[in-house]
Amino acid sequence: MKAKLLEHSKGAELFALIFETGDEVTSGILNFAREHHLSAAHFSGIGAFQKAVLGYFDWEKKEYLRIPIDEQVEVVSLVGDIALEKKRTEAARSCRSRATGCERAGRASTRSACASHA
Repeated sequence: MKAKLLEHSKGAELFALIFETGDEVTSGILNFAREHHLSAAHFSGIGAFQKAVLGYFDWEKKEYLRIPIDEQVEVVSLVGDIALEKKRTEAARSCRSRATGCERAGRASTRSACASHA
C-alpha cells in the first residue's frame, strides 16, 4: 500500500491510499490509522476486490451473517469511519459490490484488493 498526502488545511489532512493487487484493505486502512495516530476519520473508496467477505446483522440471531464472495468484484461504494475506542483504533465500514451483474451489500469484514485503487 502507498499513501500520499493530498491536502493539509485547517488541521485536517486528506490522504489517498493506493492498494496493490493482493493487499488486504481492512488491515491496511487500520494500520495507516494507527501509524498516523488518527482518533477520528472518515474514508471512502473505489476499485475492485479479488475476494471479499460481506455481512449483515441478523436481528433475530443478534449476530453478523457472513457473505463470502470468492470472485473479482467491482466496488460500487466503500465508506466507513475510524474511531479510537478504549485506546484501540477501530473501523466501521460498509461496502457495496457488484459481481456477475448482481449487487450485494453489507458490512465489510475482510477484503483483498484487486485493482491499484481501493
